[in-house]
Amino acid sequence: MTASKAIRAFLVAFAAFLLAAGAAAPAMAQEPPVLVTQGGNEMGAQARHFNEVRSWQILYQCPMLGCNEGAVYPGQHLGEICHMDVNGFRWALVYNRANGHTGFVNRDNLIHKRSLGPCDNVGTEGSVSGRVDLYQCPQFECNKGSADRGHLLRVECYVDVNNGYYWVWLYNRANGHEGFLPVLDRPRLEVC
Repeated sequence: MTASKAIRAFLVAFAAFLLAAGAAAPAMAQEPPVLVTQGGNEMGAQARHFNEVRSWQILYQCPMLGCNEGAVYPGQHLGEICHMDVNGFRWALVYNRANGHTGFVNRDNLIHKRSLGPCDNVGTEGSVSGRVDLYQCPQFECNKGSADRGHLLRVECYVDVNNGYYWVWLYNRANGHEGFLPVLDRPRLEVC
């Protein structure tokens, strides 16, 4: 018997052992967490204000320095959603339409000065049925924040980047994280 035949015979025997032991049987799939929204959309994301930055800026996934980072550059179209003041910083929550990043930017670095409402009151109320990752852009490779059952969420809008998912933009009031949640069914929300 040649070495390749011996290896092949071993692999066939090993595969039969695994099947008999049940190791190759598929595991029961868990249901993915479900996003639930309540109430009406107080303000549509398309109605938010256009803004831009004077110089390159970091977009933080939560309203504090050192949180996950995205980027925005001069000339990129930002959809400004809301404002909040935390630890001496004046933050604006924005969606960068050029590269899909979302996050908080120091609003003193925005070109157009305006007064918007607090982030706790925009969008639609929502919740999730279990722990989920919130991505800082609509791709699984992006930075991750989180939301969990019982967290108070504000659901803003969604994007479709043709990767098999609709990406719903959320702000988590409980831990300050913002980001996209991938869902399979088209949400009844505005497009970002």
